[in-house]
Parts: sequence; structure tokens; C-alpha cells
Amino acid sequence: MRDDLLAAGKLKPQCSACCGLCCVEPAFDAAQGFGFDKSAHQPCNHLRMDHRCSIHDRLAEQGFPGCVSYDCYGAGQRVTQKLFDGASWRESPERAERMFAAFRAMRALHELLAMLAYALNDASDGEANAKARAAFEEIDAICEGDDFGAVEVAALQSRVRALAQALLRPRRP
Repeated sequence: MRDDLLAAGKLKPQCSACCGLCCVEPAFDAAQGFGFDKSAHQPCNHLRMDHRCSIHDRLAEQGFPGCVSYDCYGAGQRVTQKLFDGASWRESPERAERMFAAFRAMRALHELLAMLAYALNDASDGEANAKARAAFEEIDAICEGDDFGAVEVAALQSRVRALAQALLRPRRP
């Protein structure tokens, strides 16, 4: 089940279809494996003008294990391609602010989609499975809409956690 959801491409990062949002929007903390401290909305020192990382092939060796393990769950390309037609945050400060806000919201929603996809992979409870599948489709539809940034993510997070726990609850013999 999860593989079907992931194979759809919505939850798998495609860096070539993104404008490096994960290297700009979030703040970096050296203590969390990002090599150095960086303020939010500032490009990483290693981000090239073509939106690619100049040390991508040696991130861990350069002190960036946080970058190696980071996953946007496909939010970066969805924002870049679907919402901004392939445009870049570099084109104007106003666009940058809109893209960063969209990426933060989309990343949170895609994380919930990934959580549901992983839980559905191990699901055996038919009723819980149906509820989780419906929640996945609901959140995916929110991501396709224009008001995804106005969604109350905390309420969705609570609901998704409860569904995931129900799906992953140890089975009694």
C-alpha cells in the first residue's frame, strides 16, 4: 500500500524539480548536523545559482548529516512546479516570502501524508485502514487546493497520529 502511495511521486523528493527551498527556507543549526548555523530564509553557503548543492556528493564528510537525512517528502517540487510554475524564490523578495510560506505549510502536510503512507503499509485493521486512506486523500486534496496554507495543521497532526497509532497498534493473538 505505502509503495503505491510513494510511487505516485507525490511523496518522493525530486530535487531537480525544486529551486532549493530546503536549502533556504529553514534555519540550520550546527548542533543538529547542518555544518553551521544559518538563519531562516537565507541560502546555504553551498547552494549554487542553479539551485543545486555544491557539496551534495560529500555532505556527511563536510559535517552535514542533517542534510543527508532531511526529507521534504516531495513538498519542494510541489511548491516549485504546481504553485509557482517552476519559478524561483530568487526572482523577487515578494515571491521568496510567498514560496517560503508555501513550503513550510506544504512540508508539514507532506509529512502527514508520509506518516499515513507508512502506517497504511503495515495496516491490517480494515476500518482503521479505510479511515487512514480517507485522511490521506483529504490531505492530498488540501495540498492541491489554493487554501492549504490556511489549514489548521495541528488539528490534522493530532488526527493523523491517532490514525497511525490505531493502524500500528500491536495485534493480539
